[in-house]
Amino acid sequence: MKLGALRATAENAERVLEMGQPLLIYPGGELDCLKSFWRRHTIDFHGRTGFIKLALKHGVPILPVVNAGGHEVYLTLFSSQRLAEWTGIARLTRVKTLPVNLGLPWGLWATGFVPFLPLPAKLSYKVGEPIHVGHDPEAARRPDVVRGLYRKVTGIMQDMLDELAGRRRLPVIG
Repeated sequence: MKLGALRATAENAERVLEMGQPLLIYPGGELDCLKSFWRRHTIDFHGRTGFIKLALKHGVPILPVVNAGGHEVYLTLFSSQRLAEWTGIARLTRVKTLPVNLGLPWGLWATGFVPFLPLPAKLSYKVGEPIHVGHDPEAARRPDVVRGLYRKVTGIMQDMLDELAGRRRLPVIG
């Protein structure tokens, strides 16, 4: 099996699916990865619906995968899109948020670009059943259909994450 990565663009995603290859998409991107510790058990793709449109256009199912524990390797105190714009980080790096983190060895630091020592954390994953959205390229152009499927997918994923998070007793040790 070959593994590889492509720049995350709609065109590259289309090409991969047209070749009949599997495609892994993180709809929340850096906004989800760098969210605050207090929002760690919240599914929020910030309204990004490209993955829904691709699934409808190509008739491929969406396989929901969630994780609990990944946001506990350091503590993101807050994450600011305004701060990313103000500092120029967004323009220079295409990262749309600037987090302020607490962890080892720096104590307090900003950005996700600083090397750090991860806190020990128990990571738990759950893979859900495929969500079949059908093959309907016309529906991919209908905002009401896309929004409805977005709510369905994020709702299923939130239920999955709630189940995983409910099993955890304490941050870091699970």
